[in-house]
Amino acid sequence: MEAFANLLPAEFLNPEVLPGLSFDAQAYFRCDACGWEWRFNPAVNFLTPKDYEGQACPAEDGGRMSLVIHALRMDLRCSECGHRWVVEQRGILQAISCTECGSTKYVLVDSSLRLPGRFKNISLLGATRDHVWGHAPESDAQAITAELEGLMQYRSDGPNYLVPAIRFAHRLQACNEYPESSDWVIANIEAVYLNEFYRHTALFEAGLKALTKAMEITVGDHPPFVRAALEHNVAMDAYSLAARNQPELVVVGGLNKVRAMGIEAAESSLAYYLESCDDSENVRLQVARVRHTLGDLLKVGSASEADLDLSIRQLNLAIAEPALPEHMRAGAQESRATAVMLRNRGRTQPDAAEWTSSAEQDLLASLPNVRRMRDPYLILMQLADLSEHRGRRDEALGYVKDAAGIAQQELLAARTNAAVTLAANQFCGAFDSLARLRAEAGRHRSALEALETTRAANLRNAYASTVDVAARADTAARNRFIRQILGRPPAWLRQPTSARPAEGLRKEVTAAARKVKLRVAEATTSTPLVDRALERLDLARWPVDTAICVLTAARGWITAIVLYRAGTDWRFESRQSLINEERLIGIAKGHNLDPGVFRSRHLLRSCRQLNHLFTDELAALLRSAKIKKLAISAPGWLNHLPYEATAVEGSVLLDSFEICYLPSLSVGGELAGIAAAASGSASPALVVAYGGSDLPRTAEEVAAITRLLPGNVDVIDGTRATKADVLNALSRTYSIIHLACHGTFDPVEPDRSFLYFDADHERDSKRVSAAELSAVRFPQAPIVTLSACSSGLTSYGPMNECAGLTGSLIKAGARGIIASRWPIYDDVASAFMTELYGHLGAGVGPQEAVNRVQRQLKPTTEVENWAAYSYLGAPALDKPVAN
Repeated sequence: MEAFANLLPAEFLNPEVLPGLSFDAQAYFRCDACGWEWRFNPAVNFLTPKDYEGQACPAEDGGRMSLVIHALRMDLRCSECGHRWVVEQRGILQAISCTECGSTKYVLVDSSLRLPGRFKNISLLGATRDHVWGHAPESDAQAITAELEGLMQYRSDGPNYLVPAIRFAHRLQACNEYPESSDWVIANIEAVYLNEFYRHTALFEAGLKALTKAMEITVGDHPPFVRAALEHNVAMDAYSLAARNQPELVVVGGLNKVRAMGIEAAESSLAYYLESCDDSENVRLQVARVRHTLGDLLKVGSASEADLDLSIRQLNLAIAEPALPEHMRAGAQESRATAVMLRNRGRTQPDAAEWTSSAEQDLLASLPNVRRMRDPYLILMQLADLSEHRGRRDEALGYVKDAAGIAQQELLAARTNAAVTLAANQFCGAFDSLARLRAEAGRHRSALEALETTRAANLRNAYASTVDVAARADTAARNRFIRQILGRPPAWLRQPTSARPAEGLRKEVTAAARKVKLRVAEATTSTPLVDRALERLDLARWPVDTAICVLTAARGWITAIVLYRAGTDWRFESRQSLINEERLIGIAKGHNLDPGVFRSRHLLRSCRQLNHLFTDELAALLRSAKIKKLAISAPGWLNHLPYEATAVEGSVLLDSFEICYLPSLSVGGELAGIAAAASGSASPALVVAYGGSDLPRTAEEVAAITRLLPGNVDVIDGTRATKADVLNALSRTYSIIHLACHGTFDPVEPDRSFLYFDADHERDSKRVSAAELSAVRFPQAPIVTLSACSSGLTSYGPMNECAGLTGSLIKAGARGIIASRWPIYDDVASAFMTELYGHLGAGVGPQEAVNRVQRQLKPTTEVENWAAYSYLGAPALDKPVAN
């Protein structure tokens, strides 16, 4: 099963429920009289399995029920050391690794999973249900759908309820008594829920699994109507992937290939419906749905004017179909508005007035009819886009605030850290736009508050207290908010389009949102994120000469929000500049070239272009405030840039400022507190040394570190050490940890970024992944140095969640990380580290030590060498004020 299979809702993770779950995330009871098994679904039962243990059988046959756990038993053999062991997979699926050497490479020798083909339901208070699972796939599919109703519609963690439904559908496919000709029905339900989960969470693995499964189901002999429906599912899955256009699409051939695949499936579905089916109302409805999907596919990616014209034509036909329900018509109207906007993007007045008015009317008309929370959010963001295009900045800000209000309610209602992270990924665009517009209006502090809402949310969750988590949910207020946003449209909305007062509609639709947001704000006692972070920075005695610069990119604008201490208060400033985002991405991508003249030239050119980020005006502002140090927080592609080498006022930024990096202001506050508390602590150091012969300078590097650091230095030799040895050592108390080895960063799956201690990179017992590092818990917050290629790279996501090796080390409890931005030569790394530990051994703080070495090397070497390493963490701090 995929990694997301463990993203279960809170009811399933209840300590009184989780131990009783079987492999399919359900609980089962067996009657000692009739032998029937009864399924307990935590999503629709308010009791726990222990409440049913020993109770009378619902069949009233005199028997008693006892819990039975169906575990997947796996007999495994390690591919590297040959060790044999057994794993049993239950409710939470374990990550499998050899119990001897730690390798995750194994051979499945044997497996067993015994599940009944037929079983019944047990419900609240033991009331029986007539449904029998496992013999009628259509009936089972309807029953699964019925259980999900309500859970998906009004709960922000609704997507998590899809996970046990997906696992249960998968179980029904494995063990059932279905007719062979109907096997595809439950497989189709699983594919549909996988796509729905992807649409809500953007977890690429789920989207790809949905498309793959949907395509598999189309293979076979199906009646025309079924064939048409299955082809339509393929088209919808392809559109879901194409619309997000995530970097991971490269694994399936890229956006254009997925788009073409979807268009082919939609056209095939349309042909089956039109040529082989009757003209009933249901068929006309399905035809309209396919036309909507086809219109969506035609407008994504590199759509030509002809594609967009055809998209609008298909969407017009869908909207005109009387059989289409109003909420579906609303979705088609939203899609048509987007297609019209794309088709007319380059037009000038007076043509622009006509198309913007048409698009706005479509969006406003669709807003009151949508059903899911994500739909009004997207519509409001599109309305903001239109308003900005027309020069109506205040109106755009109003739309973005309403969209951010929806997003805020989703975040407040998220009951688990996983749900918070999923919601933050989904809605961070609204907060980035809100920050840009607020900064433009001079509201710098509130702009930063908007960014902090989602910035590094999953890292912030690692420090969150139970009070913080409990403060997120005001479910009653949130449900009122949803009902009012999605309530009945006003009577005059049913007038002809030309007669609808657009401004009045916008005000009426959004008024309810503002009222409920105020009620939720009054009911929520948690301190604003910026205030809370500043309190932590004050307690840690954040240096007066150190500014924090938070960057964001939205709609072609770079916004830099700068804050620094001014006496006992904090001062906020912001600067904005236009930049070509595609060029920015190109700059960041080029850093991963192999070392040499081409990369060196690219870096020199890109550092000159980075003046758009740190303008001379911004540098002058910092100098006038007597700022000497700068902590930078930047998301996505912005996080991959060497700001030390940015060209400013005829020199580079490093010539004027010491520089470090933070995931976010909030996480920076936590790291500052940890750093202040840990300063001056005297513990041994740990060095993990590479065991292969292809890094010959590693031995010199390790010898220099052991010589330069005071106190004891424990050295682990990579030639003999296994993954388990390294992970065990990391769990001991050290103040400094140094890992000298190879490293790789995986942009598609950052948790599969690795540190290698042997030349054979496929030997899993000789490498450690980011996922494995995140499970470590450091007893004392150490400084961690990764003397390994590309070890400082993180995911490209807009949240700046630092997914990769550095983010995992922060979760493990590191107070600071020194790591490389790109591949680097062995001799350069050794020279840098020797100088670095000379400073660290003399008592210099890690930020200052890194910057000193950079300045030492800058006059005599290329930027690819002196700017290769950076420091993620707080600057040197005094002991904190008592809390």
